[in-house]
Amino acid sequence: MKQYQLTVPPTMEMGSYSTIMTEGPEETKAKTALWIYNNARAHDGLSPLSRMPNGTKYTLIK
Repeated sequence: MKQYQLTVPPTMEMGSYSTIMTEGPEETKAKTALWIYNNARAHDGLSPLSRMPNGTKYTLIK
C-alpha cells in the first residue's frame, strides 16, 4: 500500500488541511482523500464536496 502526504490549500470555507493517508486496494487515492477531507469538513459543520479542491497535492511517502 502506498502512503501519501495529502495537502489541501485553503478554500473560502476552510483553512488549509494536511494529513498522511494510505491508498487502499479498493479505492483510488482521490476517493480516499475525498472521504478523509469530507470527514474534516463535517467536523466543522460543512457539507461534503463531490471532488477535491483545486490545488490539492498528493506527495508519495512510500
